[in-house]
Amino acid sequence: MNMLLSVLERVEGDLALLNELVAMFPECAEECFQELERAIGEGAAEEARAAAHTLKGMCANLSLDGSAQLAFQAEQAAAAGELDRCRELFEQLRGEVEREYQLLAELVRQECSREGADR
Repeated sequence: MNMLLSVLERVEGDLALLNELVAMFPECAEECFQELERAIGEGAAEEARAAAHTLKGMCANLSLDGSAQLAFQAEQAAAAGELDRCRELFEQLRGEVEREYQLLAELVRQECSREGADR
């Protein structure tokens, strides 16, 4: 299933809600990234795990599946106390979130334009 169809299913076809969630995502994701980076730097494995877990859920809710998978791996690494591995995944995760988010944002923009034209 493609990303747009998957996320539209999650919001029961509510394009306005999806547009709002997509608009909120960058700020919320950045807060999680900052918390994750801080926790890794301080050696706070449980806080790193919690931040990765939150980011995983946010990504999964928007069907950013590659990002959610990387966040899950970071969560597992932090839970195991493997903060060096978590740091490696952090860099990959930041890039994947940016890539998938930009794709989703463009798909939603196109869908909103199409919906507006259909009215």
